[in-house]
Amino acid sequence: MGVSGKSLSNEKVVLEIIVEEGLPLTDIIPLYHAINKMCQFLTFRKNVFFDKVELLGDLSYSGYDVIDSFAELHVVNEFRSMTEKPWLSCVLFKEINDGIGLLFKAIIEEKEKKPHFQIDFLPDSDEDAAWITPEKIRRICTCLECEAALQSITIKGNKNFKELANRIKDIVKDHKNGDSPLPQKGDLDPMEFKKITECYYKKVDDHT
Repeated sequence: MGVSGKSLSNEKVVLEIIVEEGLPLTDIIPLYHAINKMCQFLTFRKNVFFDKVELLGDLSYSGYDVIDSFAELHVVNEFRSMTEKPWLSCVLFKEINDGIGLLFKAIIEEKEKKPHFQIDFLPDSDEDAAWITPEKIRRICTCLECEAALQSITIKGNKNFKELANRIKDIVKDHKNGDSPLPQKGDLDPMEFKKITECYYKKVDDHT
């Protein structure tokens, strides 16, 4: 919390994860990725990250037991900048309440070659959020399929899910037959080309 002109500003947000029974070092990285993935889902952006990740522990100073940082985790971030999306436009912890535990469980319990919590359709940036591509639509459909499998939902037994599936089909059809149809499968749209060039130049910068 700081003072800026005549107003107060909160420029520092801390997320503290407490593990009652301790945590093996081999589980720290998967835990971090799960937490980051949850934050990406809540903000509807992939370019979110933490400025600092520290490991906390029970330490003793002058006879007093305190919880303090004893190590810092270095995480390589693939994004050049963080989203500037207003926090009021994000899903807040208090809005989910008890559902946050179920959300985190769905994210962290990923198993190889099994349906899992998918967020591949999330925008890479604020600019990317306004761009619709066939690949994004395919990723959204994959996400819905995985979610249905995880929750044991079938179209036959769920009216709302059937309506959602039909609505997506209609949207795809409307775009295909509209005045400005989406690029055909195999065509490289401008946004995808921009991502490829940014990735290339980032790799060049990282090696110079």
